[in-house]
Amino acid sequence: QWESLDAVLMSWCIFYARLWRLHADMVAGIIPVAEVHITVPSEWWARAVWAYLTQKGILGDFAHHVKFLILPTDDVWIRDYGPMLGYDASGVRGGVKAIYDHLPFYPQGRDNAMPMGWAKHTQTPLTPMNLHIEGGNLLTDGDGTLFMTEKVIKANPQFATRSDLEDYLHTVLDYDKLI
Repeated sequence: QWESLDAVLMSWCIFYARLWRLHADMVAGIIPVAEVHITVPSEWWARAVWAYLTQKGILGDFAHHVKFLILPTDDVWIRDYGPMLGYDASGVRGGVKAIYDHLPFYPQGRDNAMPMGWAKHTQTPLTPMNLHIEGGNLLTDGDGTLFMTEKVIKANPQFATRSDLEDYLHTVLDYDKLI
């Protein structure tokens, strides 16, 4: 959270108008220091959100920091299904993408495809992982610690033991400690 940012990736809550002001406030807080890349399902929604941000006086001198990506999603919690980004040993930015297993009673079927669409749009290398996760079950602090819930072990029976899963994680992620 203390690293400098190039951009913040945000999924706009198009069907929950009562949250638009909250999202607009987040955009206002971010754009003086970084770009905001907002995912929306269509060009029409991009124009509607742009008009809303303009009407609320959010953009001002930082309008050039707001970019729209036409990537349909179902949920605003992009941390749950978005890419995990970092740098390889040679300093090249890239990331990984797990298989997002959304909750069965909540329609989030389009969210799993979003990271690869984002990677194509931004031309960022993204490696698919053979790992099923549900939002927030695999996180890193960017400083050598990987956080994982026990649910990841249960959701991935292809790994016979926790040790097998850890061995796999070390092939795709560079970390020193797993909590």
